[in-house]
Amino acid sequence: MSRNSLRYLIALLLLTVAGVGGWWLSRSGAGASLPGGHSFVADIDFWRRTPRQVTVMTPYDFHLGSLDSVPLEIGDWHGVDVPASPDVAVYLEPEQYVVRRYQRGDAAGPALWLSLIGSRQAKSFHPPPLCYTTWHTEVGSTTIPLSGGDLHALTLVVSQGERRYIMLYFYLWPDAARRFEDGMVMFKVTSEPLGTDEETLALQRDFARQFFTAVQQ
Repeated sequence: MSRNSLRYLIALLLLTVAGVGGWWLSRSGAGASLPGGHSFVADIDFWRRTPRQVTVMTPYDFHLGSLDSVPLEIGDWHGVDVPASPDVAVYLEPEQYVVRRYQRGDAAGPALWLSLIGSRQAKSFHPPPLCYTTWHTEVGSTTIPLSGGDLHALTLVVSQGERRYIMLYFYLWPDAARRFEDGMVMFKVTSEPLGTDEETLALQRDFARQFFTAVQQ
């Protein structure tokens, strides 16, 4: 074999190895589009990593710019788009803001609101308790059991007079780098009391589980 032929074969082999390596990396990292779904990094704090950060698997696309594709029909829940608060657009300036009202079963079934706020700038996010400075607030946490582990979420119960709302929320990134320029999404479920506070949170956890399938170890 000539020296030129040998060099050609070596170059071809290196290109093949590089191509296979790039293919594998594109499918093994969080945020990649995987066969049958996507992976995202989830955490309860958007400023710093916490020990509750996990990588979650989902059949749905929570990348910034694709939030409208999250389904209206999921499990036993039927959703409709509702007008987003103009205050959010003015003060937070999110790049994407999707609000939906989901109802389980018939018109008499319980109703939940799903809010998806996506942005590439930190000013679009703040802890939900800051929206309720004149309300009585109770901050807590909960876990959403998935295959392979738990998805962690913060909870917020706010009350003012006869008004009372219960929320569950966490944050999603395309990958573990958690760069704002890659886009971040807040996933928040809100409802009025549907029984006791724990019964309400149980229903919200069950609803959130419809969107995520597993925790990746």
